Amino acid sequence: MKVKTFGKTAAFGLAAAALTLGAFSAPAQADPPPEGVRVGAGSDTTQDVLQGISVASGGLLESWHASPNVHSSITPKPGFTVTRPNGSSEGRDALRRSRGTNVNTPWATQPVPLGSDVFDFARSSSGPGTNASLTGQLVYVPFALDAVTTATGPSSTIDADQFTLAQLRTLYRDGASVTVGGTTYTPDVNITLLIPQSGSGTRQFWADQMQINATTLPAWVHDNIGGAPFQEHDGSLLAANPNAIGPYSIAQWIAQGNSLAGVPDRRNGADLHNINGVAPYTEATPGNEVLNTAFPITRQVYNIVSYDEVRTGGTDATLRTAFNGPNSRACTATTGGQLTITTYGFGSLGSGCGAILETLRAFPNG
Repeated sequence: MKVKTFGKTAAFGLAAAALTLGAFSAPAQADPPPEGVRVGAGSDTTQDVLQGISVASGGLLESWHASPNVHSSITPKPGFTVTRPNGSSEGRDALRRSRGTNVNTPWATQPVPLGSDVFDFARSSSGPGTNASLTGQLVYVPFALDAVTTATGPSSTIDADQFTLAQLRTLYRDGASVTVGGTTYTPDVNITLLIPQSGSGTRQFWADQMQINATTLPAWVHDNIGGAPFQEHDGSLLAANPNAIGPYSIAQWIAQGNSLAGVPDRRNGADLHNINGVAPYTEATPGNEVLNTAFPITRQVYNIVSYDEVRTGGTDATLRTAFNGPNSRACTATTGGQLTITTYGFGSLGSGCGAILETLRAFPNG
């Protein structure tokens, strides 16, 4: 749109006691996060909203950011220093190692020790995909609605508001030219097609939408420019290259512009665009945008947890309180008198929030 931007460390009894006191008003912080009894990491897309939920949970949750301190050392629980997961896949794999599954993590100089219980949940902006299994030990629990659109930098030469979904697929999938507004765009000639860094849930989601392989990218689709990675929901590379275009979470873009404590504005002037003529958000006043739930490309976002622990009647009352059902803390937390989910730019799933579904289980072998 042509609206520019401007400039498990404690017992469950502790969590229950904190919950009886309700949410507290301390501002969200990137690091260190508030001390909580259940610890998670993973998706960049949901790092800020989970931080808000963690603060509002009054000591129930502790959620470690993916960026900007990518792959730095963190100590989620006393005695365990590990490499910070960056993205949905890394958060998921860190959780699996924490539960005892020997997952290879080449991104980690300090891998999570097997079976250490360092992490209790993982943030994910994509579903289980090909890892889905009705007997899976993990389950993806939806808690909010997001949408993804294209973004360009403040000096962009691209008339990106005119693109249809079909034209974007022609560019990304086929590497072929499209003509809009009298200009013909050809990949690697006058348009640079970006996709987020490896391990990102948004990378997988956008690849699925563009009908390409997220692992083996077409030669004309790039996850870096000159060796600088395209970190999801960060407009730095877009600002530096007037021919660049890439996916951006609408919820993240809104949250970064809402002047929320602990949420840095990483947009760097990035502008969001229509797809199929549909606007990514309603309202045109900076700082008052609302996610357009009728946008053509929407997705649910999730928290990954142990199915046996979080299901109704499961073994972990704390995780059930945090994530199970529409009355869970993830679904009902408030910030500034407003539902935390919407304060951070996402849409509500209503009664579908916190649903524990067999179809969202994954990894039968852990």
